[in-house]
Amino acid sequence: MSVAYKTIPRTGRRDRATVRVAATVDQTWALDSDWLHKRLDVLRPYGRHHVNRIHLLDLVADLLLFASIPATFFVAWWSGIPLLGFACLQRHANRRMAGELAARAAKESTEAFIYLYNRGALWLD
Repeated sequence: MSVAYKTIPRTGRRDRATVRVAATVDQTWALDSDWLHKRLDVLRPYGRHHVNRIHLLDLVADLLLFASIPATFFVAWWSGIPLLGFACLQRHANRRMAGELAARAAKESTEAFIYLYNRGALWLD
């Protein structure tokens, strides 16, 4: 099963990003990155250090977000805008990383594939 990482809107819900896992030419499986990012405990058996890294990078994104507030008051009025942008980009990258971790686990293990499918994170696109 080859993995093609693409961020696409989920059918019916345009607010959610998904990661595609291409199984064959006929089938394409998709993983819900937002759902996985909210429930990182699902991914812990497949990469404990990756889950910890996602938590750490979420903390960095939060610190950037909070640093934008005093920066607007003490540095310049516009200095909070780039910090806010970097925080949003970091959060998006963390969601995508959670989806890629699950895609790699589904590719390597049939047990992980079935587990993610039964939890509702993986579906046939």
